[in-house]
Amino acid sequence: MKATLNEIEQQVYDALVCNARCYDEDGNGCCFDDIDYKGMGLTFQQVKGYLSQLCQKGYIQIRRDGYFTHEIIK
Repeated sequence: MKATLNEIEQQVYDALVCNARCYDEDGNGCCFDDIDYKGMGLTFQQVKGYLSQLCQKGYIQIRRDGYFTHEIIK
């Protein structure tokens, strides 16, 4: 069972899922540079922190190959 997300973590996660559905044929790969984190009121450094928390909680993992920066864990 995955850890519960706080409100902002959930917003970032939802934006990543939406990004993955739009750009990756498998619906897993996403790129955090493409989400509107500024529209969420976050800075680049803040979103990196939330990405780290999402990795620690098992919702995403870092992807080191190709265009996508992260992968949604299903």
